[in-house]
Amino acid sequence: LGIRNIAAVELEPMVFEAVRSERYLRSQFNDVYETEGVRPIISEGRRFVESSPEQFDLIYLPSVGGYPQMMLEPGNMIRTREAYNLMMHRLTDDGFLAIWYPWGLDEGGILTSQYVRTLRSLGFRTEAYANEYEYLILSNRDRRKPFPRPEEMSRAALLCPWIRDGDDQEKRHVAARAYVVYDDPWYVPVTDDKPFLGGNIRNILPIEKVLQLYGFGGGVLVIVGITAVIALRRRGDPRIPGRSYLSVAALAFLLGANFLLMEHYLVLGLFRRCYVYHDALMLGAIGFLVLTGLGSLITGERLRPIATCVGAGAMIILLIGSNGFSTTAVVALISPVALITGSFFPSLFEAAHRNPLAVFALDAIGAGFGALAASVVPIALGLNAFLYIAAAIFLVTAGANWLFRRPLSDSSSA
Repeated sequence: LGIRNIAAVELEPMVFEAVRSERYLRSQFNDVYETEGVRPIISEGRRFVESSPEQFDLIYLPSVGGYPQMMLEPGNMIRTREAYNLMMHRLTDDGFLAIWYPWGLDEGGILTSQYVRTLRSLGFRTEAYANEYEYLILSNRDRRKPFPRPEEMSRAALLCPWIRDGDDQEKRHVAARAYVVYDDPWYVPVTDDKPFLGGNIRNILPIEKVLQLYGFGGGVLVIVGITAVIALRRRGDPRIPGRSYLSVAALAFLLGANFLLMEHYLVLGLFRRCYVYHDALMLGAIGFLVLTGLGSLITGERLRPIATCVGAGAMIILLIGSNGFSTTAVVALISPVALITGSFFPSLFEAAHRNPLAVFALDAIGAGFGALAASVVPIALGLNAFLYIAAAIFLVTAGANWLFRRPLSDSSSA
């Protein structure tokens, strides 16, 4: 084909190993990764495009997920509006962005319409083609450049001109056609801020249904929480001098909610930079547990006020400029927040050690509410809204913990 340089970007190293293996797929793929000019690159696609200074004549995205999968799980941020805009500006003047996937992954054309409308909303000329086997979307920055006709697509084998059909697997000719996508006033793009249940999710799960589902879960937690507060008033009250049972219960609830919110804050902060949710979840959850564990061990009574101030300052800095920070900067700033978060519960437990039953129970209920908020807020309001709400809860929790502890230290010194 006269192509001199192909960057084959793949996130999963095992794919390269399987295609290169004599035992598995090497012969079926005609030694593709050993072909001159082909560069196998292990990287997340969007991160590669961001970091590479190259411009490309073609950026090709073969889809591996259908409409429900793409809309119901964040997966990655390779197909958001911002990602498309980035890729389009990494093309040469005559370059194309091409998106391909089998017909069976989008039988209703919902995903195809989403892709086309998103690219057109960015001002790029975009056309879709289809046959009974596959879809192909082409987009170009030069709106004057003519696009190939459907019959030309089949002749060039950009859309497969034949399939094997029936038990005898005979070849059967299939013709490509233009797939028309009309404007939709209700269209909503998938964006970096709303990759969860993004875009026109109403086609499979209206947001009202999502809110009803989480509302039911929240209602159950409210009933359980109220029941626990009342039931534990006699048996679970630690009777901390100078503090009422309700103030202890409220602080325990805040500590549990804050723990889950801060853990997800780190996960989403990493997700917005590494673009792979699974990796962000693993790194964020493990890292947060390690940091909070250290905080509970090393942050004693004397260090706690200083650590609280440092953590609050770091959170305020994150609020002001988090979108512009690198992954390293986010981790560095969230670390003191995680450390002080880890010290909150031991601090309350020390004061309630004679009867910590209510503290344990209401901390768990607060964690349930934190988990609920960490799920529904990014879906309904977006990642930015969640980060602001989680940061606000942390600052309120830090202030409440400081106010709770201060009278105790004053009375003990007297």
